[in-house]
Amino acid sequence: MSLPIAHDKVALLIGNGCYDHLNPLHSPENDIQQLSAVLKDLDFKVFALVDLTYSEMQSALTLFYRSLVINTYGLFYFSGHGVNDTSQNSYIAPVDCPRTPNLDLCFHLPGIINRMNAQKCRPLCVIDACRIV
Repeated sequence: MSLPIAHDKVALLIGNGCYDHLNPLHSPENDIQQLSAVLKDLDFKVFALVDLTYSEMQSALTLFYRSLVINTYGLFYFSGHGVNDTSQNSYIAPVDCPRTPNLDLCFHLPGIINRMNAQKCRPLCVIDACRIV
């Protein structure tokens, strides 16, 4: 049995380090630059973005989902702050996340993965997050 050949390779890379209300992180922008270069060498179409607010992340994710079609390799990478709720569900935080995280203003990681799967792409999700406690 042979696997279908990928039609395309698309990556959304988000590096959030300059938070308005949370401790700053120093490596996300550099991580995004380095990973972007590697993925471009592998012929990925790369959307590399840094320090996104909630609405900017929402827009970036919407455009990313639209670019994923059947048999497209879809890579989502996030470097920044993350948070878990009381049920240990994981969320990623935009730069305008309040000090006491409001989960309505964060992004539910399983929701992102589910949307990628719904596009029938070949998803890969990599999260490099410092957990907010």
